[in-house]
Amino acid sequence: YAQDTKGNVWYLGEDTCEFVNGACDGIHAGAWEWGKDGALPGIIMPATPKVDGQPYYQEYFKGEAEDVGEVIAVMVSITVPAGSYSDCIQTRDTSTLDPELIETKTYCRGVGQVHTKEPDHEVKLIKVSGL
Repeated sequence: YAQDTKGNVWYLGEDTCEFVNGACDGIHAGAWEWGKDGALPGIIMPATPKVDGQPYYQEYFKGEAEDVGEVIAVMVSITVPAGSYSDCIQTRDTSTLDPELIETKTYCRGVGQVHTKEPDHEVKLIKVSGL
């Protein structure tokens, strides 16, 4: 991640791995790094999030990683095992490679991503340390 002078937070790559029986099987589908083989960074968090119906690329590596986000709510309050938060934002994340994939993520100031919900499961932040 990197933040520009306007406050946008950019996503610069990821190293993925498929796990089988608790070990990486060497398959890195969706892995990418900005500048390699034409991969481009994307915005993971706009400087001034607002609900405006404007999707944005969070990552772009043609045919491998084409995730798109859109701010769908601001001023959200949420409680997860790590605590209760307010003034959060929610995004709807999809992929041009898999339009069936829909995630709703909640990000809170000073903490980051605290909740992810997909149709078949959800992930909640359970602990914060070092703040």
